[in-house]
Amino acid sequence: MGRSASHPSTQKVNFTSPAAPLLGAIWSAVTDHSPLMWLFAMLLELQFGLLFLFFGLLGVQIRAISDRTRGTPLVIERERVNFGDEG
Repeated sequence: MGRSASHPSTQKVNFTSPAAPLLGAIWSAVTDHSPLMWLFAMLLELQFGLLFLFFGLLGVQIRAISDRTRGTPLVIERERVNFGDEG
């Protein structure tokens, strides 16, 4: 059986982009306003991006553990060739 389209190795990783808060911080610094709230928003966005990235990695590991402990065979054989009469 082939891998489905939802398998983790075929999915693209989407990172959150801190470009908007960074541009807002630069604009507020140019216009003599405090850029602290924009920088805080950028930091918060980066933290949530990392959080979801690690949630994804954790999900991949949980799926791997579940697949290994399910008790199903790793390979389904049609026939054995050159293994003698083992059954």
